[in-house]
Amino acid sequence: MKYHKAFAGKALVRSGLGGRKVTFDGMFVFPGLQRISKVDITISNLSLTFTGPDNPLIAKDQQLFDLKVTLQLRVNDTPKDVLAAIDYLETDALFDLDERIPEMINDAEQLIRAAASEHDWSELADITTLKNAIIERVPKRYFKPGIVLQDVALDHIDKFPPEYSPTQSGGLLFRAH
Repeated sequence: MKYHKAFAGKALVRSGLGGRKVTFDGMFVFPGLQRISKVDITISNLSLTFTGPDNPLIAKDQQLFDLKVTLQLRVNDTPKDVLAAIDYLETDALFDLDERIPEMINDAEQLIRAAASEHDWSELADITTLKNAIIERVPKRYFKPGIVLQDVALDHIDKFPPEYSPTQSGGLLFRAH
């Protein structure tokens, strides 16, 4: 029997004889009958950029705008959620959530686009409105099973010039030369 200690920001998952068990402190393991995996429970950043006429966000009033946003995600620090995250990501260990961030980009983009489309530009210009709209679209802050949205950082938000806006330029989505 061997004792394994969990370090700060990590959970230990024991599997094998006796099923799966999660701890944030430490546990004994019978080598050969059980194995231990480490799960990162620290914050990972998922950064998205919506810029230019090819990748804009569209407000409810059809105003186009640029946005740079970072979603701060982490595996929730409960045994149930650690197991849910492992099951969702189909892995035995989750050493570093950052490595799995690319798998979540499409869902994050859809989340941001949906939140932006619910408000007029005049409301979104107040970044608190957009931040709250994003957070409210994540039920109980669970972005994915076992993975919570810790915070949202809006790094840049800017309205497109009138020549790009369909409401101000007769529907053109490109710059006239």
